[in-house]
Amino acid sequence: MNQTPNRKQLIYLIRKVLLSEWDPLFVGSNPKLADEYDDYIDQILQVFEGPRSPDLDKIVECFQRIEEELGVHSEKNTLERVAKKLKNLFSLGTPAT
Repeated sequence: MNQTPNRKQLIYLIRKVLLSEWDPLFVGSNPKLADEYDDYIDQILQVFEGPRSPDLDKIVECFQRIEEELGVHSEKNTLERVAKKLKNLFSLGTPAT
């Protein structure tokens, strides 16, 4: 039986996706930089707030804004793949408190 992840678990899972699937700064292989994208997790969580799951375009737009701040650019298909992974994480349900 799947349990709904709490916020701490969800942040850990998001961080894992960011470092392994997205990682535009190529820091994922350095354990000392595992928190490199943590400042952006709240922005990602905000996209998923509300009763309905956001569409992929909205998630991709969030990543495009983040990348603009970072001064990097990923291919749209990369951002769509990451968006799908995150959407799957959130399909487990709203994080438990």
